[in-house]
Amino acid sequence: MDLETKNVQEFELDGKEHVQIKLYPIRWIVMGVASLYAAANGIQWLEYSIITNIIIKYYGVTSVAVDWTSMIAMGLYPLCMLPAMYLINKGGLRFCVLAGIIGTTIGAWIKIFSVRPDLFWVSFMGQVVVFTFQTFILSLPPKIAAVWFGPNEISTACFIGIFGTQLGTALSFVLPPLIVKNHDNLDEIGQELSYLFYGIAVFCTVTTILVFI
Repeated sequence: MDLETKNVQEFELDGKEHVQIKLYPIRWIVMGVASLYAAANGIQWLEYSIITNIIIKYYGVTSVAVDWTSMIAMGLYPLCMLPAMYLINKGGLRFCVLAGIIGTTIGAWIKIFSVRPDLFWVSFMGQVVVFTFQTFILSLPPKIAAVWFGPNEISTACFIGIFGTQLGTALSFVLPPLIVKNHDNLDEIGQELSYLFYGIAVFCTVTTILVFI
């Protein structure tokens, strides 16, 4: 399909004038990529909490410390919401999308350097970076829908964007227990944690490249 092919929707504004909106097939690719980068953030939410017993064994920390790797997401959201909304309105859509996915990717790569029993603080720092930028990601589906889609498609477009967050959260329940097992040998746990961290970091990196394109 030619991505430059135009589709036109017409609707009535204030009951007086008819407005035409030109729609491009590429809008579905745009929203699909938006769903991917929402998943890249959501997949890291319960990355540690879902395997709390293994994280406690490997890093020698308390269950409260592990819980905070997920609770930090809720703690940072209200603090970052107003600055993020200001930047979304002033900086433009592309700037904020890039800021959100780049921040998420940097946080994911930071955690790769935490695979050592005395480096839990590095993992926590990675989580802080990831969820500092979550506001850019969670706030954008309605704005992307309003910019790229016609009035009859906005609810569908918002669903696609929000679905990425839900998919990422679901994967954060499933993937860590599948990849990281409760071994007696800490080296084996560390190796599997490394697989988990690298897998998520690569996924975030590929998504960042797609966003740039």
